[in-house]
Amino acid sequence: PKKARSTFQGDSGGPLLCAGVA
Repeated sequence: PKKARSTFQGDSGGPLLCAGVA
């Protein structure tokens, strides 16, 4: 989850994607 979180946060820069992935 660490890799995906970092990628999503840096790519989209939004908590929405992070919450959806988490």
